[in-house]
Amino acid sequence: MNCPKCGGEIPFYNLKPNCMHCGVNIMYYTQHAGLTKDAKRTELESAAARMVIARIKASFIGSKLAIARLVFVLGAVAVLMVPFGGVRYEFPMRDGASLSIGLIGLIMGFMDGLLPMVPRFLNSSLVAGPTKAALVPACVMLILTLIALVILAAYLVSFLRLTQTTRFMKNSAF
Repeated sequence: MNCPKCGGEIPFYNLKPNCMHCGVNIMYYTQHAGLTKDAKRTELESAAARMVIARIKASFIGSKLAIARLVFVLGAVAVLMVPFGGVRYEFPMRDGASLSIGLIGLIMGFMDGLLPMVPRFLNSSLVAGPTKAALVPACVMLILTLIALVILAAYLVSFLRLTQTTRFMKNSAF
């Protein structure tokens, strides 16, 4: 091994922390250069992060139009939460089942197991009519939810550079 300062030969059996030729501490002599390199790399990474945050901030709240766009996009997604209809099935000798036509109602319908039973309801002579009447708004709600989620996803990646956005859109499942 050679000394990092003077280049003198240090035998492998010499376990002293200092160089026998110039007296410099070998471990601490090279540590300063490593710390300086780490500090530079950290500074560059934080500058890159600041640029990304500045781009996000400019995209979302950079102007009055961007703020209005943010309010309308989030408002459109929030409106999907509001139920705009409902269906309640009452069967003799059995508990009733209800479905709210809204994003939360559709999610709860899947969790309660009501929506997977819709094909059986369509084949039933007793509840086929109300099921068909409730299926149309539910499908419209599902399509609107998917469109709103696509718009929200496109809005969230709009702060990226144009090449990154097109690469994202090309590789995504939209």
